[in-house]
Amino acid sequence: LVSTAHRDLLDVFTDAERACAHAVNIVGQMSLWVKAMVNHSTERRIIALGDMIMNATRMITTGSHLDVDLHICEELQPVECEETNIFRVLVNLLLNGRQAMDQSGTLTVVAENATRQECAFIRIAVTDTGRGIPREHMDRLFKPGFTTRAEGSGVGLAASHAIITNHGGTIEVQSAPGQGSTFEVWLPAHVPSAAPQSP
Repeated sequence: LVSTAHRDLLDVFTDAERACAHAVNIVGQMSLWVKAMVNHSTERRIIALGDMIMNATRMITTGSHLDVDLHICEELQPVECEETNIFRVLVNLLLNGRQAMDQSGTLTVVAENATRQECAFIRIAVTDTGRGIPREHMDRLFKPGFTTRAEGSGVGLAASHAIITNHGGTIEVQSAPGQGSTFEVWLPAHVPSAAPQSP
């Protein structure tokens, strides 16, 4: 039999273990954020993101009870990017959407070619049907340390924002309480330079 004192001590160690794991997660996320803020010279490749988006969506939604609505343009233009960091951004946005809906809802993912100010972009939108974001939180979403979840690190969105900014893109959010949220990533498309014509 386990005495009450031993049981209380076990609870203390269990809580401490959870706190340590949470701290390790925060440190890891902070490291990613710092690297994203200062590293402008990581190796980049020119790739189409369609497969990456499908893989990230499958990874986050497998085993859930969510409905998934996936729309990826068959002729999605490539981007010049650091694959690992862009994958982390996608996973973070998809995970946020899943967590916002608890056990049920629809996660919609769209990837399409778009134009802004006469420049070619790809637009990736992740939309959930969850609880939405209070208006007073909107201006703080991408600030390091801000989170509305007890188990959250408050670094994922800040790191994602820094990564996308360093790729010359933007992250935007539209949300209202009770109406779900849409996070949009805009990344410059890689448009090959026209070959010089012979005189």
